[in-house]
Amino acid sequence: MHANTYDYIVVGSGPAGSVMAKILSDDGATSVLLLEAGANNDADPLVQDPNANLYRHFPEYFWNEGPSIPQKGTKGRDFPLTGGRTAGGGSSVNGEMYVRPTPFILERWAKIAGPQWSLAEATKRFIELENYLGESNSPDVRGTEGLLHIRQNHPTTPALVDKMTVAFEHSTGLRAIGDYNDPATPIGPFRSWQLYQKPDGQRASASVSFLEPAMAEASTGSRRLDVRFESTAVKILFDGTRAVGVRFIERGEQREAVASKKVIVCAGIHSAKLLLVSGVGPEHELAEAGVALVADNQHVGRHLADDAYVGAVLSVNPDDIAELAENDANAKIHGGAFLPSPEGKGEPNERAIQIMATGATTQALYLSVLCVNPESRGTLKIQSADPLKSMLGDFGFLTDERDVKTLMAALRTYIAPMAEKMGELDAAYSLVAPAPEVLADDGKLEDYVRTSFIHTYHDQCSVRMGAEAGAAVNGWGEVYGVEDLVVADASIIPYHMDGNTSACAYLIGCTIAKHLVEG
Repeated sequence: MHANTYDYIVVGSGPAGSVMAKILSDDGATSVLLLEAGANNDADPLVQDPNANLYRHFPEYFWNEGPSIPQKGTKGRDFPLTGGRTAGGGSSVNGEMYVRPTPFILERWAKIAGPQWSLAEATKRFIELENYLGESNSPDVRGTEGLLHIRQNHPTTPALVDKMTVAFEHSTGLRAIGDYNDPATPIGPFRSWQLYQKPDGQRASASVSFLEPAMAEASTGSRRLDVRFESTAVKILFDGTRAVGVRFIERGEQREAVASKKVIVCAGIHSAKLLLVSGVGPEHELAEAGVALVADNQHVGRHLADDAYVGAVLSVNPDDIAELAENDANAKIHGGAFLPSPEGKGEPNERAIQIMATGATTQALYLSVLCVNPESRGTLKIQSADPLKSMLGDFGFLTDERDVKTLMAALRTYIAPMAEKMGELDAAYSLVAPAPEVLADDGKLEDYVRTSFIHTYHDQCSVRMGAEAGAAVNGWGEVYGVEDLVVADASIIPYHMDGNTSACAYLIGCTIAKHLVEG
């Protein structure tokens, strides 16, 4: 083994890690080591092509932690513990949807974790990050000079999307919105999704957007950034309770690197695992796993959250399907809505339901219905001190009955009426699943929700930030109980993100990196 010393070590090259590594090394003097467990697959057509089917979790791009424990709330089914294991992390394999957190959720974060998460501060960061290629009623809150390409799909609305949008307007009483990422318009149906894509439709991952230009500068000597691919972090090294480095396996060889300032973990669902195998976590669990205790932090691996997600199916007009690809070959998704609680609960402009037209064939239109403020929570635990052994993951899906009732209400209150209105616009459209007899029966509809539940891979909150009594890290990602160890990714989200998670990961990486630079 040999030791190399850097100012900072960053673990993980996803949205948070890539932004973190770039910002920390921007001054040309600060040295940064970025460790990425996967390979650099940026040039792979399956990664570049927005229409490639990566949901089969090909091993060259994904972690393989195996299945979760059987989920009681979903009739005993299990779900993969996985995520992007490649340059760019999840941003290289996800559905490319760009969704900022709303003012409601940001103000909740700010109350428990600090003003850096307020709407005003978050908007500044997003403006710095974005290169937005789309329309907005509030262009002053959108960025156009950042490195992160955001394309608005379906610039000319196809018939299917228009019919669905009008049907949502008529059935909900909410008028269509143009830019769901405008803080003034977080609720309503819309015709265009915002995607991480360049103007030509090619995927704009964290690696392509931030790492590639930074690595090019590093190759000329103008930036002190060392990016190591196929390098899996297996342990954080401590001197007492101070994080001083990382042990990692690089292409089969064990190595160590030293951080003179901080170790920063941006490993997504694996962040909790890395802390646990390194001795930071609940004392009794670490003792059972045979891990020497560094710091008793009861909230590492707790509060794991993910969307509650069920599907619906409509019959279609085949002519509308043929038009979709001609209209925008890289659109990926075809219209949707962010809607308030179908049960009449919550605050004004609080998102509760996200609806996406995620699939369209000549036989069917597939809608995804997500509860984006779920109550169910799970845990992540380690089985032993072996860092390569799979975690015990319990997502806790649908263990809180309130999530089941919310999805049932969404199907009855939003999907069925929308389908009826869509059928009035075009008789080819009608609701196929859930069937009328299922919608009419509480027991059958609950069974439908539990058996057709889908995992979104929007894992978050397992190293949540906030006050020490209820969180694992503070508002700057600093881990309680130790020094010079920071977690900066979606795992530190304190309250469930009300939409897709990658925009939050970029926000977190950028906010904490700038704080470290500014000292």
